[in-house]
Amino acid sequence: MVDFPVRQLVSAQQPAQRRTPFARELDMHPIVATLAANLATGLPGHRSLNAYVLFEVPAAGGVPDLIRVAFDPAVVRRRVELGLTPVVDHTAMRVLTAVSAGPRPLGVVAMQAAISTAHLRRTVVPALVDAGWLAPLNARGDQTDVCPTFRHRSVVRSVVTVEVKRRDWRGAIRQARRHTSCADRAYIAIDAATPGQLLQVAAPLSQAGIGVITVDADSSTASVVTCPAAGFPRPDEYRLIGERAWSLVLAGTDTWATFEVFGRDLTAR
Repeated sequence: MVDFPVRQLVSAQQPAQRRTPFARELDMHPIVATLAANLATGLPGHRSLNAYVLFEVPAAGGVPDLIRVAFDPAVVRRRVELGLTPVVDHTAMRVLTAVSAGPRPLGVVAMQAAISTAHLRRTVVPALVDAGWLAPLNARGDQTDVCPTFRHRSVVRSVVTVEVKRRDWRGAIRQARRHTSCADRAYIAIDAATPGQLLQVAAPLSQAGIGVITVDADSSTASVVTCPAAGFPRPDEYRLIGERAWSLVLAGTDTWATFEVFGRDLTAR
């Protein structure tokens, strides 16, 4: 047996290859986008030609970096025929969701929309009447019915969200949890060079409804580590992000630059 000097053994070892980290999260977005169709595998419309990858579309809770939506062509076609444009206001969507099965008393609709009956009667209903969604109220009092002229249906068949981070995986988890209320599946995408401890908690995260993706700068590829368990989104939030996605497609762009809230334009990111 030949004894080699320790120095010789060390020098003979191949140094561990270190991954190149991303300089910006924005550089990760197009790589994750190439994986979007795979993220929707098994969902309605996952092979649809009416699917889009969009960026920074505001949800009811937070702004996912990327979403993949598959539109329902029959619903979209009918909406176009009726001249019913996208509904991008959350309160309006809550009202339309509340009456999507048929007329409901004003007081019940107000409660489901989390607004006062006075605000519903004076502001929200008239706006939706003008937009062609509701019939005018025909009586006073909280028991008068709010009647849809067209029962709202979701314009999307499936929604997948992705929150992209270089290092802040804890922040990504917090944000992705908010996205589960508007999506069939919610993912976190992390820089493969700086995953921190995220990969150690990937399995329990997937059971909680959040999947994990790693993004490699050297190979410009993204890989799914875990797929999330089936989600149970809120109907109003699911419909809302679908409407906002549709409005973006109609505008001929894939990125939502600003978001209007109470008359102010807020930068999405």
